[in-house]
Amino acid sequence: MSRNILITGAAGYIVGSIVANLLSKHPETTKQQVFAAVRTDEQAKALSTLGINVLKVDLSDEQTVVNEISSHKISVIVHAANSINPELALPLINALAKQKESAGKPTHFIHTSGLSAFYANSGWPRTVNKDTDAVFETEKEFADSYPIRKSMHKPKVLHHSLLYLLSSSLQAVHISGLTALYCRIIHAALKNEEISSGKEGYYSAVAHETNMWEFQDHLAAAMKARGLVSSNKPEMYPSDEFAADAINVPVEFLGALYKSGGNFTAIRPQSIG
Repeated sequence: MSRNILITGAAGYIVGSIVANLLSKHPETTKQQVFAAVRTDEQAKALSTLGINVLKVDLSDEQTVVNEISSHKISVIVHAANSINPELALPLINALAKQKESAGKPTHFIHTSGLSAFYANSGWPRTVNKDTDAVFETEKEFADSYPIRKSMHKPKVLHHSLLYLLSSSLQAVHISGLTALYCRIIHAALKNEEISSGKEGYYSAVAHETNMWEFQDHLAAAMKARGLVSSNKPEMYPSDEFAADAINVPVEFLGALYKSGGNFTAIRPQSIG
């Protein structure tokens, strides 16, 4: 019997690209196996054109999530919908735990996070700078010290595989490399391959460094060419409060989301091909 995958945040650029990669480059994964969780009818309509299963579900409603996971026999979840909010992740993790208990088969949770919370200028120790270092133990030690990590990086570890994908801003990766890493991990989960998970399940998606100012210049020019903005020059936001309100996050999160100066080394992605 085939094993099914639930992907949250599938209407976004990164996760939409993962879905497209799964369907176009991995014929062993069928459209019938892929379920996408969305929030709006517009998102559901757009994703339905791909021929995959679309679920309009409130991820904060644990009983609804449990019912959906059980009825659709979901064994792998790729969670990329608002990793800032742990209240959206815990119902998914608890639902997978119940699914594992009832079905008697392994379940896997792949969580997407941000690498900038592991930068020294976010308070992270400089000595822990590889995804093979004691990342979990360090997070646990500092969980109550910083509001960012207390909210973003304090998962509940249950008796199924737990993987963390760390995507980054200035330490960067091309979308094709990122989707390839996701798909490699997804297929390892589907086949129950023995890859690092749980406390050792941190995978940093880092391929190169990029200059944020140059990137913003190119982005602004491209947006101007498409008629999306009136100027081809990026502007500095007037205050942290203004920026936080614009992207709907607490102001305390702003620094970790956009800080530069990271030096985190990716080891584990190479270990799984």
